[in-house]
Amino acid sequence: MKYLYISFAILFISCSNGAKKELPETEEYTNLIGQWTVTASDFSPFEHLSYCNKLGVDSVFDFDKYGMMKVYDHQNTKQACNQDQKYWIKEDKLVIFEDDFGFDYKIVSLSSNKMILHTDHVPTYLFENDPTNEDQVSSDIAQLQDKGITIQLTKVQ
Repeated sequence: MKYLYISFAILFISCSNGAKKELPETEEYTNLIGQWTVTASDFSPFEHLSYCNKLGVDSVFDFDKYGMMKVYDHQNTKQACNQDQKYWIKEDKLVIFEDDFGFDYKIVSLSSNKMILHTDHVPTYLFENDPTNEDQVSSDIAQLQDKGITIQLTKVQ
């Protein structure tokens, strides 16, 4: 019986410590929380670290009220391409953290139904050797290193 009480106490403590904390109720978070569909990108496909290698129009970014996000390759995809990613807003940045690394998008604009993000991240697939279009890839890399990628999203819900 003593072990039953100890087991119950440990279970109770571990469950109560895992309570999710909601993000602050600011205008920025109120506007951000929800599902967003990519409607345009000035370079496609773009990459969202760490496992979303080739995203484009109709990709979905889903931000929950607990600071967790999921990314889907396409509107009809049921499984997210990213792992457990946390997000928060710091100044004009959408900061994303996964396990032991972080990255960010610059928030160019954010309203209740439209968002524009900017990233300087060059997709890693461009660095894979493909001798058939080497000149174009070199040109793309130089252009992206110079100006980055701007992504437009529209809120779905």
